[in-house]
Amino acid sequence: MQKPFRMEICMRLLDDKPRTTLNLIDEMKEEYKDEKQLDAMESHLQALRAVGIIAVSKEWVEKVENKETLIQQWVITDSGRKRLNAML
Repeated sequence: MQKPFRMEICMRLLDDKPRTTLNLIDEMKEEYKDEKQLDAMESHLQALRAVGIIAVSKEWVEKVENKETLIQQWVITDSGRKRLNAML
């Protein structure tokens, strides 16, 4: 049985390795391949950020398909780690 999508995002960040949105999509696409939630990854990340569970550790601009795109690396916060551990 799959874990809730946002919980899985947080669990992936527990190893303290920052990940970009695309990194997370790549890591989770096999497990959630039939789910539309992967297409909404950015929205899930922003929701987790809004409540202080994750944070941006680094951001930069890259050209993607001839467009400048903001790339963000995500990490779990101390508060997010505590909240997740309380649920496990």
